[in-house]
Amino acid sequence: MRNIIIIMAVFCFLGCEKEEDQVISPITAENTFSCSINGVTFIPETHGGFIPVAGIIVSVFDNNSWRIILGDDKYDLVFFIKHIDHTGGYELHPNEGEKIFYVEDETGIVLENRTTSETFISTENSGTIDVLSFEGEEKLMFQFDEIELSSLNNPSSTIILTEGKLNINSNTLNQEE
Repeated sequence: MRNIIIIMAVFCFLGCEKEEDQVISPITAENTFSCSINGVTFIPETHGGFIPVAGIIVSVFDNNSWRIILGDDKYDLVFFIKHIDHTGGYELHPNEGEKIFYVEDETGIVLENRTTSETFISTENSGTIDVLSFEGEEKLMFQFDEIELSSLNNPSSTIILTEGKLNINSNTLNQEE
């Protein structure tokens, strides 16, 4: 009996996988994003089951408004930055929790937690996205220090995004190496 317990303990120990530390790329690395969501590192990655979904999906509209969908198995984080025409700060505005965003919408963020089905949105005082550089509809680099999102259904429930940085080159995004 004792041998069976020892063998089972060994199998349990070997079967447990250690969660690897996520490597945060520098902002100079193309097609990367990272931030902390309530203190936990978030890096988008391909996710889904039968039909995999890319971790970073970008749409650029005629007026150089960018919609960036960042996802993993737990979250969908959507940034919409309206009419990028200068470097510097873009204030976040309230939205209705739709992840689609249209050209007429204001700059905003929606975060959907797929495990709890809770949606968090930017509000009037959520913060600012700092655009560091852009090249038309091809390249965008931004960062932010801290952004507070409020629950769509319970505004007193919040999520804090910190240390965010994004560098996108839409010409090379999601290409096989």
